[in-house]
Formats: sequence, C-alpha cells, structure tokens
Amino acid sequence: MPIFSIICAVYNAQNTIKKCIDSILSQTVKDWELLLIDDGSTDDSSKICDEYASRDNRIKVIHKKNEGVAATRQCGIDIAQGEYMIHVDPDDWIENNTLELMYNSSKSTNSLIAICDYSLIDNSGVTYIDQKPERLDSLSMMDGIFSGRLLGGVCNKLIHRDLYKTGGGNFQPDINYCEDVLFLSEICNGPAFPVSHVNKALYNYDKSGGTSITSSKFTKEKYYSYRAFNRALPKAYSRLTFKQYADNLSDIVIKVFTNNILSGREFYREFKSERKALKAMNCNKQLKMLIILSSYGLYPLCRQFYKSYLSLRK
Repeated sequence: MPIFSIICAVYNAQNTIKKCIDSILSQTVKDWELLLIDDGSTDDSSKICDEYASRDNRIKVIHKKNEGVAATRQCGIDIAQGEYMIHVDPDDWIENNTLELMYNSSKSTNSLIAICDYSLIDNSGVTYIDQKPERLDSLSMMDGIFSGRLLGGVCNKLIHRDLYKTGGGNFQPDINYCEDVLFLSEICNGPAFPVSHVNKALYNYDKSGGTSITSSKFTKEKYYSYRAFNRALPKAYSRLTFKQYADNLSDIVIKVFTNNILSGREFYREFKSERKALKAMNCNKQLKMLIILSSYGLYPLCRQFYKSYLSLRK
C-alpha cells in the first residue's frame, strides 16, 4: 500500500495537465500512486494521461462518462489505496517537497489533516495566501472556511484515509458547487481532532484561466447547484451556526436577484421559508430590503426598482 494517493479529476485540461503531472513526478518522496480520473474529456487530456501511465506504473487512469467534479473525485477516493490522500486539480501544480513536508507535519503532530499555504495565480500576478487556522483543530479549521478566511477546497489538505473511510464523508454527485466544503463538513462533523499547518505555499492554485464554476456566468442551472449545497450543509455539519448559514444563503440570493435568474413565482417558492435568514444578510440596506420584499411575492416590482437604482448610479 502506498503512503500517498494523489487524486486528480481531469476534464478537458490538455493545456495544463502535463505541468500538473510533472510536478507530482518530481516529488522528493516516491511512495505514491497518482489516480487520474478522466471525466469524459473531449480534448487530448485522455491521451496525455494514458501516455504518462504507460511510462510509470504508479500512475493509474480511469476513463468514465462525464458526471462532474464531485462524482469524479469520489471515484478516485473509492479506489485509492494510500494511507493519506490529497487532491490536485489538473490546472494547478504542487511544489516538489509538498508530500514530504505535509507528511512530516501530520506525523510529528499526530494530526489527521495537514494544511499548507498556497500561491494564488491570476491575471494580476501571484499572491501568497496564509492558511493557518486560529487553533490547530478541525473545528477552528471549519470556522475559518465558513468565514472565508481559509480555502474550502481539499487540494491544500493532506487527509488521513481514516477520515475518508470512517468519517462518513462522500462527494455528493449532484452537487458540483462547494462540493469540497460539503465533504470537509461531513468528515469534521464530530468531536474536534488535531490538524497541522505547514507555513509554506506548497500548492499553486491557478485561476488565470477562469474556468471554474465560480468564475463563469451565473445561470439558473448553476443556481440550483448552489442551492443544493446550501440545503445540504446543515445536515452535513451539525455545528453550523445560523450566521454561517445566513451568510452562505446571502451569497446565493444576491447573485439570483442581481442577475435576474428566477421568475417572480420561482423566487417566492425558493425563498419564502428563508425570510429569517434573509433579514440577517450583511449587504447594502436597499438591496436587502428589495430581496426581502421579493420573498413576499413582489419580485417584479422590486426588480424594476433595482434597475432604476442602477440607472441612477451610472
């Protein structure tokens, strides 16, 4: 059994996947398996993955129909053999001592999750992002994620297989927005356990391509994925506070209202039972009032007021 299982959910990443795989091949520790889960790619990603696998028997490729990132990551988890697991996205890459430093951090502290800092690469340059929780335990980590200070992704976290196999966590196939946060919520939904932190940017998170679900156009289909996450979160994480839930709902409903995604009837149906959370939103007072009134069936009128408000601001 290898020490590490590295899971990479691949979809149409022909321009970046080589750099990602090369960064794994360059690791200072060699006892790993790389699981390339091809989610029905239509470009040359599949071919590239197969070529790498033919040259290194530590690399395994699974080709499957397109189901989305959540089902693809779960596919990797289901077949992983390592003592520890870590995910790497195909448009990102890791430093050559990532596995060594995170493993040493976990072992020296008896922690079940090791977190590293990361470099954020976008069109404005490279930014170092500190990821140390206020306290080195799972509850503080989740508080940091819900506050937005810590990354809610799994890619900068080395996680012991016990949490994957016995912590009750699974990626839900119908939720492809914040699927990482939901997964982390499930495996951390219990007594606090130790986590460790490596104060080096070992993960390189490349957003310069703008291909993630959060950077593309907001659509009705995307809304329903966002809302599915929002509804599943309280069950996944019993420690979720009302404020944390309201803050998450706020992000969603503001996008819905400002982008005019739903009809008046749909908006009323979706948010009439959420008025308490809507009243707790931390946003522009005028916008907040229009959203609350919309939940009472006044969406068309409130949208007209909003359009007039935007015209006056120009």
